[in-house]
Amino acid sequence: MNMKKTMIAIGVVVLSFFTAVLYAQENAGFDQELSSLRKNVIQVCGKLQSPDAKANKDAIIKGIDEIIAEWDKITKKYSENIPEEYSKDKDWKGYFAEAADNFSLMKARAQEEKFSRAAQFCGLNCALFVKMHKINGRVTIADKMFDLRMNAKLFVSMALVGNQKSMIKMMKRTDEVLEEIHNTPAPANVDKAVYDADIAQLDKIYETLKSVALKGKEKEINEGMKTFLKEFGKIYVKYI
Repeated sequence: MNMKKTMIAIGVVVLSFFTAVLYAQENAGFDQELSSLRKNVIQVCGKLQSPDAKANKDAIIKGIDEIIAEWDKITKKYSENIPEEYSKDKDWKGYFAEAADNFSLMKARAQEEKFSRAAQFCGLNCALFVKMHKINGRVTIADKMFDLRMNAKLFVSMALVGNQKSMIKMMKRTDEVLEEIHNTPAPANVDKAVYDADIAQLDKIYETLKSVALKGKEKEINEGMKTFLKEFGKIYVKYI
């Protein structure tokens, strides 16, 4: 009899555990669900920018469809049910429509095999999500890293056209973003030693990129940017 009661009790505990897990997954919160979506967007963006994009067209379209379905689910859940953290933002509903339009255009360009153009719509939505966080005081370490990468792309473009004066100014702004990253504590769910190592690696690849940009040699700049983006991506995706 005692054994039977024990087994029933264990069954109740196990059922309660899985119910709690399911509830947590279904009620993860807007920012957590957005984080999951952004990771999927980054993966698809990587495929769009790959030399093998044409060969992987079907997989890319499938990935975009999954993103659109995920965004539609988030939209239905939150567009009319504004999280407290965003309750004062008058543009809240507009974000959902804007992102949906960008995802649709991303799919259309991918279907036309204009993969570079499709990837630009990835960037537009990533920038939109960062904007939402900035407006509402929800900025994360990943958002700051996004700004650093965006600025780095700008000063590299300036270097390639020989706009030295503007390049130096943009480098200084990017240095300030990096300093903000240095002043940001490790996220609660990340091991501090791992975080410190990632930031040290970010410092290293950023300084290397600055060095090649300052030299002004086109081939070195392009190769340096390619290396920077590859190594940056390994760090960035951990903190989305």
